Amino acid sequence: MKGYASAPANDNCATATPASQNGCNLGGLPNSFSPSAPPSNFNSTLCVGGTWFSNENTVFYSFTPTATSATLEIDNITCNNGESGQAQFGVWRTCAAMNLAPTAANGFLGCAVGTSPLSLVGLTIGQTYFIAVDGQAGDICAWNFSTSGIVLLDLELLDFNAIDWSTVKDYSIESFTVERSTDAITFQTVTTSSITVNSGSISNYSTQDLNPLPNVSYYRLKHMDTNGLESYSTVKTVSRENFELKGKLFIHNIYPQPFSSILNIDFESGDAEKLSIKIVNNLGQLVFQKTSLAQASQFNRITLDLESLDAGFYTVILEDKITKTSAVERVVKR
Repeated sequence: MKGYASAPANDNCATATPASQNGCNLGGLPNSFSPSAPPSNFNSTLCVGGTWFSNENTVFYSFTPTATSATLEIDNITCNNGESGQAQFGVWRTCAAMNLAPTAANGFLGCAVGTSPLSLVGLTIGQTYFIAVDGQAGDICAWNFSTSGIVLLDLELLDFNAIDWSTVKDYSIESFTVERSTDAITFQTVTTSSITVNSGSISNYSTQDLNPLPNVSYYRLKHMDTNGLESYSTVKTVSRENFELKGKLFIHNIYPQPFSSILNIDFESGDAEKLSIKIVNNLGQLVFQKTSLAQASQFNRITLDLESLDAGFYTVILEDKITKTSAVERVVKR
């Protein structure tokens, strides 16, 4: 069944997976979702499209609205019993609200059964909301999320100055802006990226903060659509407290993993202006070596063309010959 091979480990609302184009509830834990006395509180008058039955294998997703009103539905539902449409989902403001009686005052926004669209109103742009999805009567299902007024967006900070994010269904988004703040209130632009393609497929983006703050930084992602409307991701906190670079060399990120030809290395050095880059194979043999310039106490990126290397495991060594400091990482070439 489609989607099962890449089922996310999202059987806990606290670690809900950001909603993307595809979803499934393979691996959802029994009784992982316990709203007040189901199914009596989730009857046909409460859920659009039918009655919410029992909860055997619920999974959790999250989303960020780009408008105060939105719609959400799950389409192309395929279940293990061969039937279609056997799934149910609901939306809440918080994970804690799921264990309360399903009322607006308790943070419940609504539920739906099958492919019926759920209208969501009174949303706060940029706030994270949570979706619980369950197959009826224990069904294991796969589906597609279909939305309006919602960007299916995931912002992940791989390190304090290496920022990657991905989108699914870019719709009419025109650009992304990474913003940074010292107090999580007033933000300044770090960098702006134009949209790559509005294809409905997964798009990956990457940027870096070349001059990160010395202590705590707060980051968020702003996305602007073609009509000039702006919305924001949740705020991510990154700490550099007690981070001393003098006499040290750090590899912050080395990617992609595994790589096929191009390998990127993001690093910082407290002293080096010239570094030696070595790559050795599993036999300890030196298979690649070069020298690169580096800016001391700043973010640096080295891009290596390693297409000539055979597939296998390798060790990457960055070395500052003056201070005798080094940093080592293992990589895989496919």
